[in-house]
Amino acid sequence: MKTMLSPLTFAATLLILTRASTAIAFNVQPIAPTETVSLWSSESFSEGDLPCLPLKHERTFNSSSDTTQDNAYMMMAASYISYSFWPGKRERILTSWGFKEIKIFNSERHSTNGYWAFHDNFVLLALRGTQEPTDLLTDLSVQLESFEIAGTADSRVHSGFLASMRSIYDKLLEAERFAKQKKVPLIIAGHSLGGAIALLGALKLKNEGGGAAAVWTFGLPKVGNNAFYETARKQLGPQWHHINQTIDPIPTLPFSKHDKPTLLKLAADYGDYLPLLNRFAENAGYWEHNGKKPDDTPQKSESVLQQKFTKIARGFWKHLPRSYVCDLADGSLKVN
Repeated sequence: MKTMLSPLTFAATLLILTRASTAIAFNVQPIAPTETVSLWSSESFSEGDLPCLPLKHERTFNSSSDTTQDNAYMMMAASYISYSFWPGKRERILTSWGFKEIKIFNSERHSTNGYWAFHDNFVLLALRGTQEPTDLLTDLSVQLESFEIAGTADSRVHSGFLASMRSIYDKLLEAERFAKQKKVPLIIAGHSLGGAIALLGALKLKNEGGGAAAVWTFGLPKVGNNAFYETARKQLGPQWHHINQTIDPIPTLPFSKHDKPTLLKLAADYGDYLPLLNRFAENAGYWEHNGKKPDDTPQKSESVLQQKFTKIARGFWKHLPRSYVCDLADGSLKVN
């Protein structure tokens, strides 16, 4: 015997099913389009971590994007805290910024100092610039030394920078292995001397079959000759993000062949009193680019020898890591 639903029962059943399906429809959220995930935010910064805080607006770092103002600021912030603090401060700051597995390293012989640390989506390795007296000895070791990288047999680089890179290369390899283990990109950054070591380290990694996803350099001095520059630019391409202050004189040093006649004259006149002039003159063969970006058209650099003293003084102030941090924060140093 078939059971027949009365019209009233059928209507009630239909109403319940309709409401149930409506409730289900409202509780299932549509899949949103994939959004760019902010990998690291300045929201975690506290006054005392960096100069020129608080910021007017939040900055975010994303390793998948290009040379943006936000990315440049965040990488310079990372480079800034690579400068030595009293024990434990770097670790405290990095921890508050969301980093884990923090490794501080230092080469006793060359005082090459820095750290690497793991964020949720990348490994960051930052290298310190000139701070200790031994760093000055590194900076003044301007002899050009062979640096074999694929694509050129004529690549020559600053011997002091090269020795410093070699002294901490095991740390670069350590950070690279960790990044591969976590399946995240390795990002390398550095200011001044730290930028020079970062660039050489990134190239060595690449030529040994590995490499960093990006290398960020700020206030970079000249690292090698024209052959080195061209090869570095070709090998790293858009992975090399390089930021200079317009009046920072350090990117014009050491000297190029255009400076050699002046240096030879100075060495002849004052070399007995200033032996470094002879060394500078003998090794005046560094790249002739202004170094603002890795794809700049080659041009004569504005030599420190041709600048007025007041401009040099102002320029050296602009080379300080504090100036890079603050000027990137307020936009007076623009990168795009």
